[in-house]
Parts: sequence; structure tokens; C-alpha cells
Amino acid sequence: MEATNKMTSRSKSQTVGALRELLSTGDEADRCYVSRALGALGDPTAIPDLIKRLRDKDIDVCVDAADALGKMGATSAISDLIETINKDPEGDVRISAVDALGRIGTEQAIDTLIKIAASRPDNMSYTTDDWDPWWDMQLKAVMALGQMRVEKAATVIEKLLDDDEGQDIESELLKSLAFMANTGESILIKRLKKALPRERRRIIHALGLGKTPKTLRILKLAITDQDADVRTTALESLALCGSAEQLPDMIKLFHDEDPGVRKAATKAVSSLSSSSGNTAIPMDELVALLTDSDPAVRAAVLNILSSSSAQLDENTQEIVREAMTDIDAGVATAACRLTGKCCDPLAKENLLAFVNDTTLPSNIRTAATLALGGLGLWNEDIATSLTQACVDKHQPVRLAALNALLELDPVSKNVNRGTSDDNETEMNLPTSLDSILFVFKGEITPTSDTESKQSVSEKNGESHNADSENTTAPEVTANSEDNRTQDNSSITEAELSAEVSTDKAITSTMDAITKTNVEVALALKSHKETTQDNHANLPEDESLKPYLDLVRKNDEIGRWLKTRDTDASILDDARRLATRILGKSTHPQIISVLIEALEDEDEVIRRDATNSLSEIHARNPQMKHLSEAIKALTRLLSSEDREERVASLRTLGAMADETVVPDVTALLDDEDSAVCIQAIVSLSDIVNNSATASSNGDSNLLCKTVERFSQLLDNTDPGIRTAAATNLTPLIKLLRNSGNQSLVENTVRKIAGAGFENNGDQARILGRVLKNTAPDIATSALLSKLAELDTSRERRFAIEMLEETFRTGESSASSF
Repeated sequence: MEATNKMTSRSKSQTVGALRELLSTGDEADRCYVSRALGALGDPTAIPDLIKRLRDKDIDVCVDAADALGKMGATSAISDLIETINKDPEGDVRISAVDALGRIGTEQAIDTLIKIAASRPDNMSYTTDDWDPWWDMQLKAVMALGQMRVEKAATVIEKLLDDDEGQDIESELLKSLAFMANTGESILIKRLKKALPRERRRIIHALGLGKTPKTLRILKLAITDQDADVRTTALESLALCGSAEQLPDMIKLFHDEDPGVRKAATKAVSSLSSSSGNTAIPMDELVALLTDSDPAVRAAVLNILSSSSAQLDENTQEIVREAMTDIDAGVATAACRLTGKCCDPLAKENLLAFVNDTTLPSNIRTAATLALGGLGLWNEDIATSLTQACVDKHQPVRLAALNALLELDPVSKNVNRGTSDDNETEMNLPTSLDSILFVFKGEITPTSDTESKQSVSEKNGESHNADSENTTAPEVTANSEDNRTQDNSSITEAELSAEVSTDKAITSTMDAITKTNVEVALALKSHKETTQDNHANLPEDESLKPYLDLVRKNDEIGRWLKTRDTDASILDDARRLATRILGKSTHPQIISVLIEALEDEDEVIRRDATNSLSEIHARNPQMKHLSEAIKALTRLLSSEDREERVASLRTLGAMADETVVPDVTALLDDEDSAVCIQAIVSLSDIVNNSATASSNGDSNLLCKTVERFSQLLDNTDPGIRTAAATNLTPLIKLLRNSGNQSLVENTVRKIAGAGFENNGDQARILGRVLKNTAPDIATSALLSKLAELDTSRERRFAIEMLEETFRTGESSASSF
């Protein structure tokens, strides 16, 4: 390691020396590129050369030199930077010098910044056009002084606030004062007493950035300000400060007369209560708001309780159950979510009714479905409702039902292993995993809207107001006549936002809806008898929550759900969702099911099965029978579908079985660049795993792969070139350990040469690759190339690769 560090240090010194020479001999473009590179490398020996460039005849070179000196924290350049500020005729150069002083931050630099903030330099004339360079110089000085928390600059900044002839940078001035915790903060508090609402709002916002005890006291007073906008800003600032001590006072603003304040209060309290665990919330006051006349308040309180770790007493649970039938859809949805979290068994009937009532908004039914899974109960009614919900007309409900079934899996197994005293009907229920398999096999039939059960709204003599301002999402309708899924664009984050754990179950078919309980039990018994033994001792799967967290994000929902066939039937889509859910199971039996799915007629199911196998492997690489999937996955590599080839490559790469190397290698020449790139990644994973699994690894396989990737560096596709270079990184490290120095050197030089292709678009990426492989060899190759190149355009690519190879950080210590 010591020898490697010395070699790298020597290579860096050679690079800095070559760049310093080019800074003197190159054209203006060279000098700009080199100045930036030297600033990134942070070598103090280059400071004198950069100081000279402050007076370069090219303005851009002067700007880049000043920026580099600032990044390097070059204290020895302060006098020259001050001279540049005072004497340089170009405004852009002066601005960059001010910015550099702000980065360096010594007392001499600070004193200069205060002078610049206070007034225009004496020898700086006023401009006649619309832009005055001093405006930017002053702004940069103010911001730097605030970031450095320079207390002695507070009085100067205060004067700027009262300068009617100055530029409008009030918000930046206030922020800088807020960072000066003593003098600056006192100035703001003093001004707050006399300020008009607009300025009070800005001051309150700035104080929220300070986060000091004094700030919190001021913000607490500000939430009682007579101006609604000020109260709103104070609430936002308190939430930003993360102080849970103010929660009781903030909750009082749930009753504020201004709707904007009420909304801000609910948002701020929700944020703080979630981060604090509700330890500072007076639960009695919060629970009392569950009967508030404003549905937005009721929904907010329910959501806060959902994020709370506090246990709800019996009276509160009863109120929550009543809220489930609230006329406001947002309140009902939040109540369902909370019911599932607190596992209230008395809410079962309401939840079942919601799940079965297809006339309700889908967001309510989604929350109810997930909540039903959270109750930890398993019986015929729950099994029937959840299984049927897997083929609901709304996709979020289908996904929620499958998640609930997975969460209930251990509960359903316990029921099926009951004693002889247990109800015989319940004893014969399939497990919830059985129910997911029913869906996967297409044995569940969607019902028509006309077959839906009596709605909860009819039972309660009222209907949910889906149009109220607190409604989380409107009812989404679907064409039940052609049994198609709804437009995925209507799926909202709210519809999938309820908390869900991981292993729940359900059972039944469409026919169960119309059968008696005894008939249902008898119909399900035969299936149970054939599958019960295979499901014994299924461990609880706790890996689902990260997956649901992913689904809850709108961008991920869009990437996943919207890429699915929107013209698929409900049953087909349910099978696809079930295929993905099966990837969360830990039962070995699932492997054979997913392998079978790799032969399914539905290409989406084949891809989803591939992804599920990959997920199972990532969670437990040693799972029994997992290796049996390799042959089936290998067959998919010849699929005509690009996505199937990519998915199979990804999974095979994760499994890292050397037997598939020839098949994966063949796809390096695939006509589709996405397939080729995935083949590169997968082959790299396999070879890297093979080489590190043993003392020597398969050196022949390693060398062949390195040579093959090296050939791909000539590919015309920039993505393929980048993938090949990036994935060579771990392989070259292994190759160096094996002693094959000749192949290492040839490959590294090939990577360096690839940086000049495609107008140098990959130069910086490849520079980072060189940094992580063999910087010494890369330096030799690039410096030789730099000396031979004829144009600054070409030299730029070499400079950028060298810069990335030895880059240190944005700035270094200011001790030069």
C-alpha cells in the first residue's frame, strides 16, 4: 500500500508539473482548462503560477485562476486577490476574486469582504448599462460573511437593510444576520417588533435557519402574530427547526380562523410528530380534535396518530372506528390507515365492508385493504374478501390486497395448525400464500360491479364526500364491461400510501362470494389438502416494507406501473402483481412456481418472475432450489423481447454462475445497446465473483473478459464504451494482483484513449475509472498524449482525464 501511495504521489507531481508548464505555454483555452484542473488537484506548488494568471490578458483565464485559488484556500494569494478587486477593470474578474476571498476566509479576507459589502470600492466607477458588477460583488461578500458567521459584520449588513438606494437583496441580508447567532440575531429580533407584515414574514423565515434557543422563543410568539401569513411562516420555520417542544402551541392553530394557517399547522405538526415520535404531543388535546368540524383537521390528527408510537385507549379506538364512516373521504382513508396500524380487531367488520364495497373511492378501499392485513386476523371472511380484492377493478386495491395477504401469511399458517377445538371451517382454510398462488394461477375471477355487496354508505345512510377539499383521491372508475384496468395515470401516491408490514394471507374464489360459509370451506378444503404440507414452517418474511416504500413514491410508481400493459385484463394484471409479490416470500416452494412462470405466455410475467428470482437471491443466495432457475433463465437470453433478455442477464449476473458465461458473452454483440450494457455488467459480476471466491480465481476467464471489454472500448455507442470501462475497474484490480502487468498496461492505455472519442463526452467518466484502476499507468499515457496533441480542444480531454484521476476535493486547508 505504501509503495502504491508513493507511486500515485509521484504521478500526481508529474501531472502538476506538466500542467504548470502548459499554463505558461498554452493558448487561452489551455490556460482556462489548466487553471480549473489545478484548482481541483489542490497542489500548493501551483499557487504562484495561478497568481500570475490573475493578470492574464484573457478575462476567462483570470476568472478561472481566481476560482482555483479560492478552491485551494490559497492564503498566500490574498494580497493579489485584493489588488484584483481594487484595480482590475473587468467586473467578472473582480467578482470571482471576491468569491475566492469568501472561500479562503482569513481575517484579512474578512476585513476586505466587510468593506466590499459596506460600499463600492473608491476606484470603481458607476456603469452606464443595466448591470453593475459591484452588485454581485456585494452580494457574494454578504453571503460569505453570513456563511462564516462573522459577528462583526452584522452592523454593516443591518445598514444595508435600510439603504433605500441599494439593491434588493433583503432576503440574503436577513439570512446572513440569522447565521450570526448573537449580534445578527438580536438585530433581527429588534427589527421584528417594528416591521410591517411582509418584512416580519421574511425575518421569521430567516430566523428559522438559525435554530437557536432564542430563535425558538421568537417563533413561538410569532405563531400568534395578527397576520396570517406571518403565522404560516412561523409554523413552517418551527417545523424546519425540528423542535417538538412547540407542538402543543402549534396544535392550537388547528382552530385558526385562516384556512392557510390551519393547513400549515397540520403539515408542520405532522412533520414534527413523525420525527419526534409524538413524545411532546398532549394526546388528550390531539384526540379531542378527532371530532373537530373541519375534515382537514380530523384527517391530519388521524395521520399524526398513525405516525405515533403511543397506544390508543379503548375510547380513542372507538372514535377512530366512527371516523372510518366519515362523510369525508380523506378522513375515512386516514382512519382506515390508523385502524390497521393499531390492530383494532373491532374494526374488522367495517374494514371488510369497505373492501367489498366497490362504490367507494379507491383510496379508501386501498387503505382498508392494507389495514385488514394489519389486524393480524385470519378467517373465512377475511380470506374471501382479500382474495377477491386481488382482482378488483382498481389496480391499487389489487396491489394492496396482495400485500395484505403476504403480511398475513404467518397468521394464516397458525390458524391452519390449530387444535382440534378450532372451528373446522377455519381449520380448512388455505393459507394466505395459497391465495396469492390462486391469483398467480388465474384461479380467481373478477366480479362485475352489479355483484358487489351492500355499500357501507347505504348501511350508514350517508355517502363519502369524494369532492371535499380533504379528499385524498377521487373515485377512479373503470370499464367493467370489457374487464379492463383503469388508466394508470389515475393512480396517485395517496392510493398506495397506507402503512403495510409484510406477510398476510387470504383465500377464496369469485364463486365464494355467492356461496354459504360451509360451501366456501368445502370448496377450499380440497386445495388445502394438496398444498398444506408444502407450506409448513414458512418463515415470516419481513422484507416487504422496503418494496412498498418504493411503490409509494410517485416517480417509482410511474416507472413501474405505467410501463405495464394498460390494456391487460384485470386477471392478467393481478397475475403480474402476484408474480412480483411472490418475490418477497422465503418459502423454497416459490422457486419452482417462479421457474414455471419463466415459461408463461405473458411476457410481463416472465420478466416479473425473473426480477422476483433476483430479489430472492439477493435476500438469500443459498435458498434451496434457487440454482434450478439458471437453465430457464439462460433460455430467456434468446428471447426476442429486449426486456426479457435484460432481466435475465441481470438475474444471472447476480447469481454469478460460471456455466452461463458463454451465453452472457454472446450478448456482448447484441444489436440492442441496453442488452449489451447489461451483458457487460453481468459478466463483470460473474467474473469478479469467480476470481474473488478462490485464491487465484479463473485467471484465463479473467484475462479473456478483460480483453473482450477492451475491444468494446472501440464501440461507436458511448454507453457501451462507458459500461465497458467502468466494469473493467474491478477486473483490472484483480488482474494486477495476478501479476499480468502487460495486459493491465495495454487495457489502461486503451481506456485513456477512449476518452478522446465522441468529442470527449466520456473524458471525465473515464478519468474517474483511471483513478480507481492504475493512475500511474494512466498518467504516463495521458502526459505522453498531452505533449503530442496539436489543438487545445484535444488537449482539453487529456487535461480533464488527468484532473479526474487526481482530484482531491472542492477545497483544501487554507494554510498555504
